Amino acid sequence: MSETSDLEALVQVVDRIDPGTLTAKDVDEIQAWGADNVGFILVDMDTQKILFATQGAEKIFGYMQDEMVGMDLIQLVPNEFAAVHPKYVEGFNAHPAPRSMGKRDATLFGKERDGATFPVEIGLFPRKFKSRRVCLANVVR
Repeated sequence: MSETSDLEALVQVVDRIDPGTLTAKDVDEIQAWGADNVGFILVDMDTQKILFATQGAEKIFGYMQDEMVGMDLIQLVPNEFAAVHPKYVEGFNAHPAPRSMGKRDATLFGKERDGATFPVEIGLFPRKFKSRRVCLANVVR
């Protein structure tokens, strides 16, 4: 099947879904499923402090609501990678561009609040916002 026909098939499936048939409970379940597996973290690129984290991100890393705000990003990096992480950040900050990390390059790991590590994929989306350099990280466990 060609890429075009795959896309057409996907569009046809989506077109057949009637949003009017979704109940409030259905929407809640869909949001909860996504929140368990995907999270967003907004980081100040200059200080490496977390400015915002969604509930999904907090759940992925084992934190309570609003507990990640103000944390140093390095706290989410496993100890065995903490020494090299600043060098990666420095390189990214010198040439910020959207990119994905994990699975393609090598297995990437995150660190839960209790110190346990787990494989993770991260998409980085840097932006300049009101003269502040920030990066939105899309985290998938």
